[in-house]
Amino acid sequence: MLSLLVAGSAAAAPLSFERNIGQAGPDVKFLSRLEGCEVAFSSTEVVLRFPSRVVHMRLDAARRSPVVTGFREQPGKVHYLTGNNSKRWRTNIPIYANVRYEGVYPGVDLSLYGTRQQLEYDFIVAARAEPKEIRLRFDGVAPPRVDAEGDLILEGGDAIRLRKPVLYLDVNGVRKEISGGYSVHGKRVGFWTEPYDSTKPLVIDPVLVYETRPGQGWINGMAVDAAGNTYLAGSVWPQPTVFSPTEVLTRLDANGTPLYTTTSMARLTAAWAISRWQASL
Repeated sequence: MLSLLVAGSAAAAPLSFERNIGQAGPDVKFLSRLEGCEVAFSSTEVVLRFPSRVVHMRLDAARRSPVVTGFREQPGKVHYLTGNNSKRWRTNIPIYANVRYEGVYPGVDLSLYGTRQQLEYDFIVAARAEPKEIRLRFDGVAPPRVDAEGDLILEGGDAIRLRKPVLYLDVNGVRKEISGGYSVHGKRVGFWTEPYDSTKPLVIDPVLVYETRPGQGWINGMAVDAAGNTYLAGSVWPQPTVFSPTEVLTRLDANGTPLYTTTSMARLTAAWAISRWQASL
């Protein structure tokens, strides 16, 4: 499990992964949002958009077209209602609690999940597969280095580090830890391990820590429709470098399930938000 932890006041709500159906570039498979960080997942890299920079974590020399699948579909949908032309809207986008990359390297899968406070990765190495095949390349930061604690330090304006990894075998459902750590070659990072029983699956589990400040926002209106759904219309500045706010509509059903809608239109009102939501159905 490689976990992107975001220090701050983010809620511990489950993280959602949006399937890309045209709201992002053609190379993007899924999108997600943490506190102060937007994340795009393509076949061979994860792009982390922080307030002060963009960091690329590439799966170096990985399979170019792995099978990328969303699992555990969550209640609610995501809608992008940008502009007045409804033909350009993107609606009813499914969201998932887990995304899995199958066969990113021979015998190695990558699983992603988390909360709004952390983005977690598991590198799952099958029996008799080779963990040395895993090679990460970081761009947007200085060349990585390992400190005295075994943490991987990514310098470049913000405090970003990958904690010393925990590696363990799955022995009949029992976790057995083994020694291991980072292997750094320029901007490329791999993993070393002590000799282990390669007939057992291996999980590689570091933690990437990032300190950030949440964006600013406000609510312009709130309303409840006849079905008991609550609508919150407002504006947010997700990043200090953004010069205009993003207009956001959040719909909560009777069970508290959220639905997020973004638009670049003028400031939303609750009544307008409801009418636009109904128009999107």
